[in-house]
Amino acid sequence: MTDSEATERRRLRVIVDPHAVRQLQMFALDGNFDQALALTRDKLAYGLQPVGVLCALMVPTLREIGELWHANLITHEDQARVSAVCDHVLDHVLQGPQVAADVAPQGTVIIAAPLGEAHLLGARLASVALEAAGWSVVDLGSDVPVADLVAAIRHGAEPAAVLIHAARTARLPAILAVIDVIRREHGGVMVAGTAFGAGGSWAECVGAACWVEDPHWGVLRHLPPPTPNPATVTPEQRGACSEVLRRRDDPNDEWPDATQLEDALHEAVGQLEPTRFVFDELAASVLLDESAVFTDAVMWYRGFLSSRAQPPDAIRRALLHVRSQLADVPSCDGPLAVALAGVT
Repeated sequence: MTDSEATERRRLRVIVDPHAVRQLQMFALDGNFDQALALTRDKLAYGLQPVGVLCALMVPTLREIGELWHANLITHEDQARVSAVCDHVLDHVLQGPQVAADVAPQGTVIIAAPLGEAHLLGARLASVALEAAGWSVVDLGSDVPVADLVAAIRHGAEPAAVLIHAARTARLPAILAVIDVIRREHGGVMVAGTAFGAGGSWAECVGAACWVEDPHWGVLRHLPPPTPNPATVTPEQRGACSEVLRRRDDPNDEWPDATQLEDALHEAVGQLEPTRFVFDELAASVLLDESAVFTDAVMWYRGFLSSRAQPPDAIRRALLHVRSQLADVPSCDGPLAVALAGVT
């Protein structure tokens, strides 16, 4: 960290303090677009870098909102309202060019979320930081197929870097497929988000060149991108992961939980039906050969059910069903046994 970064961080901690974050959270939950925007503009008036202020306000706000939703203290509609308020603030405070006149053009960075990933705030903030530093950004958005990324690399401006971001470990199999292709087409891939574990511990496993800790200083610190890394997962791990995903999508398989959850819970879960959730997270676990990835995900889901006054039967049924479907895939035995012990 440079001296200027350290000074900026100290000023940020004073100006964007916990009280300001709580205020933004309150305004966002109430759907108070104007007050949220006024608060943000007030903090921007101190001359700090805009993206630093936005990160300091919004990242902890949305993290807390996610925890409140998991604990059933707010609804899915509340979550959506908070996201809408944050998007509104970003749209209004970032109007006009964000690049200073004396910043030299640096090159192009492509940003994308893999198939199944919907979280976008971090990517928007990273785009702001990059553009302010002179980089041109091509943001492909969420749920991006590999073919679209390849087309952007081949037919757009030759990118200096590619940044893939995701929030859930269940996205790691899709990210591995993306990185495999991009390493052949372009080179090293930067990754960001909580999908990669604490401190980005799973980034190297899937072949990422580096993990970006935050969308402000972190993304800039890793440019130009470092040398590509080969994925460390073995062919056996890849094969087991593919088999889990293939059976997840078996059209003849009747899942035991989709119609058994109460209507309110099913609506709150959305696409996180227990059986699909188990398949997705198990695929990531066998890919990494790390049972803790799966156990942590299952316990997160159990807490989700418990907070909604639901017994853990749904997740237990899902685990038993998945175990019966994958009885001939040995690498699934350990993670499933540990997870079942935790919900019995």
